[in-house]
Amino acid sequence: MASKAKSKAPQLSNQEIQQNFNQYTKELQNIAGKIGELEGEADEHTLVLTTLNDTLEKDPDRKCFRLIGGVLVERTVKDVVPALTTNKEGIRQVVSSLTAQYKAKETEFETFKETYKITPVAMIFITHHLLSIILALAGLSMASSPRMQKKHTTRGLFDQFQFLSAHNSVRIQHGANMLTWSAKLAEAAESWADSCQFTHTSGVLADGTAYGENMVAAAGELPIATAVEAFLSDQSSFTLDPPTYNHFSQVIWKGTTEVGCARRTQCGDVFDEDTTLVACFYGPPGNVVGQLADNIQL
Repeated sequence: MASKAKSKAPQLSNQEIQQNFNQYTKELQNIAGKIGELEGEADEHTLVLTTLNDTLEKDPDRKCFRLIGGVLVERTVKDVVPALTTNKEGIRQVVSSLTAQYKAKETEFETFKETYKITPVAMIFITHHLLSIILALAGLSMASSPRMQKKHTTRGLFDQFQFLSAHNSVRIQHGANMLTWSAKLAEAAESWADSCQFTHTSGVLADGTAYGENMVAAAGELPIATAVEAFLSDQSSFTLDPPTYNHFSQVIWKGTTEVGCARRTQCGDVFDEDTTLVACFYGPPGNVVGQLADNIQL
């Protein structure tokens, strides 16, 4: 019996390959963003239901308001709770569907990269680690969500994606390999961020492992992307000769292979309002004196 001939991939120009690569990346990031937004909505439903379920037992006919079609409508607690529960389940189903879409698209993307022999450092990044993050999002417990933590420190997997994305999209432009997420460094960064100390650490973990660090504090929420942009703002003052060591050089340091970060809100009133502290720890550490030329590509 004759074997079935394998179809040959169409020949594409370098420009067409780049365009296809960018399209796959954009689609994957869009799906990831939608999952993150829906997880946030599910978390908010959980918070409201936690309060209303207590009221349901004591006073089911108590009046409350629900926003329907942009209009506040008066309802009883016993009417609202089932509706919110149904909405929350619907959100979870959509997240599950989007996760399946992401997995299928990522498999298609991997085939494309293999067919056209694309390596991660050749173009804008995408990693298998991102897939594990997105898949885990669908089953993320409410207790692990940053919105459910009393200390308001980032612990969500989608936050990991944002930190990695913000770093790697810049590193790829400077010939550096993509960073992976370090749970050990993230735990140390979280511990420091929870202390709300905007000062340098010892730079050494409990087991004696050295790490590099970048920190930024600002009034308000301070989104992850904005925090990393603050690290990168040092680029304007960076020079190879004379050698400069700053936040920017740590972000793009070639010898660094992993990162762990944490974002802590409500760190007091340093700026006359709630302050957010973001800490990122890097391993192996960058900004090693005498090794600048070997680790920085502008």
